[in-house]
Amino acid sequence: ASDDSFISSSKNNDWLRGIPMAIKDLEDAQGFPTTKGCPIYGTYNDESTSWHFDNQTEDAPYVHRLRKAGAIIIGKTNTPELGAGCHSYNPIFGT
Repeated sequence: ASDDSFISSSKNNDWLRGIPMAIKDLEDAQGFPTTKGCPIYGTYNDESTSWHFDNQTEDAPYVHRLRKAGAIIIGKTNTPELGAGCHSYNPIFGT
């Protein structure tokens, strides 16, 4: 019962405090690049033969709510190109 009262209490907004979470690479998360699994969102560097994606400066609304609840965003998860498909292959990271 004490756990339920902690979660439902309006004074306690950090019910996800300390829980690590990864965000699907379709949404913005401050400090992480958003590729959407698609090269058009990045810049290709011929010299290093790699893609560069700028880190985001703002969170998507649901990421903001997760952080406000105390979650720790530890990274992004792979996604099919533009989220279309049921696999996790994309032209940037592969599988």
